[in-house]
Amino acid sequence: EVRRGLVAAMVMPHLLRHVGERMARYLLLTGELISAEAAKQAGFINEVVPGEQIWATADAWVRSLAEGGPNALAKTKELLRQFSRQALSIEEAAQASAAPRLSEECRQGLAAFFARQPAPWTAGHSSDA
Repeated sequence: EVRRGLVAAMVMPHLLRHVGERMARYLLLTGELISAEAAKQAGFINEVVPGEQIWATADAWVRSLAEGGPNALAKTKELLRQFSRQALSIEEAAQASAAPRLSEECRQGLAAFFARQPAPWTAGHSSDA
């Protein structure tokens, strides 16, 4: 944006949080475009794949996410948002970690793990078992 006489104020906090001050300074002050590999190294993206593998890679990510307990995923996302905005106290972090461990979802997930079975919310789970 600086090459157009603009200030990238809206993306600045996100850049600082995701790639750190050094890389954010470089990108914001130079306006340079970066390659996909550089974006990966900077922490913008998780993976670089050839174009023909995009959908298969996305499908693999979706399947991986689907392995997580729905409530555990939701709580994890909530905590990630909180942690990214402010540091939680040790007490808050301990409480946030302990409460889900008492849930039915956690009980079922651990039971499946110890039985070497898929968790009940996964596609590999059979309700006949």
